[in-house]
Amino acid sequence: MRKLIARSISIILSTTILALVGCGAPMATSLSLQGNRSGSYLAKYTFDDAITALSKIHLEEEKDLLAGLPAIMNSATDEWTQRCIKNLYNQEVATILPKVDPAMDEAIGEVSVKVTIQSCPEVTDKPQLVAYLQGVMDQVSQKAGFPSIKVKLLNRSFPNAFNAGGNTIYLFTGMLSALRSEAELAGIMAHEAAHAKKRHVLQKFLNLFSAASVMRWVQQTKNVSVADMEMADSYVKSLPSDMNGDPDFVLSYLQGKVSPAVLATKRFKLNETFAAMSLIRDAENEADAIAARAVSKAGYDPTALADVFDRLNTSENYDLRFYDHPALGLRVASIRSLVVNEKLRIGSQGKTRYAQAVSALKSIPLSASAIPDKALESVCF
Repeated sequence: MRKLIARSISIILSTTILALVGCGAPMATSLSLQGNRSGSYLAKYTFDDAITALSKIHLEEEKDLLAGLPAIMNSATDEWTQRCIKNLYNQEVATILPKVDPAMDEAIGEVSVKVTIQSCPEVTDKPQLVAYLQGVMDQVSQKAGFPSIKVKLLNRSFPNAFNAGGNTIYLFTGMLSALRSEAELAGIMAHEAAHAKKRHVLQKFLNLFSAASVMRWVQQTKNVSVADMEMADSYVKSLPSDMNGDPDFVLSYLQGKVSPAVLATKRFKLNETFAAMSLIRDAENEADAIAARAVSKAGYDPTALADVFDRLNTSENYDLRFYDHPALGLRVASIRSLVVNEKLRIGSQGKTRYAQAVSALKSIPLSASAIPDKALESVCF
């Protein structure tokens, strides 16, 4: 049974990785697994071996995770259910994360970004520009206590940056074009470095393991089969797109079409989805706060990150492309409040230095990516 569970979770995570990089093409993974006596796992891994190792650690803690579910099933409100699920997931992350060697983050990052790099080629013919980016990152890392972060520049016009796990961050050329100062650049890179430091990508993976275990337990408890849930999902998919995202409408629509047990399971699944999305938003808010403090320590203006988000917030549908992130307007307000409340030092902007450094972008022809825009936009900061 445990092998079957591990394999099922491996499939879920494989699908998630492919969604992250925005392409369904198969990935070649030539990493190998090693272990040590303390039970942590060292690079390098194959993807399947890495998932199996992480699954083993998760299953060792699964009993504690599931022990809290009976009480949650009897929660009086959806809001309370979501809060309790978040607490369960956070407890499991706090227990498991210290047991996982950071080399595993690196392995996940390598695999996650492989197709993206192939379709959005790395900029390697502008060594001075890349050295400038790395220099700014190094300065922030040294002052803020980040691990050593490697910066890579990918040729893509969409304004974005991301960390896929491990201590490498990726900037799209479109992001550099959207920035106006070295302080803004420092803020964006510090945000991604914060994801790396806090191991947010690995936390997302652990939450996926938790979700698989939780929903399996709920379906078994309610005596609901996979076919029952697929039937309910088929009803939901038949709804117009502007209606199937409203949980209250969905549950009302399903009433009478499915059994009470299936309806209750569907309600729990919706609450689990909202809880997981809330955890992602918490991670983004945490990275914003860490970034603001970091760039202030490095001598930059911490409000510059808010300025970037403020400009992007005026872009048509930009927020919709990052639906699982906090609204940009809220992030702007939160960063600016943090700067005031914590009396962060307002340093330099470095507009002239930045303009001179990124002038090399004008000579970089944009590549034609095989990955659709919407898929690439899902790899987000």
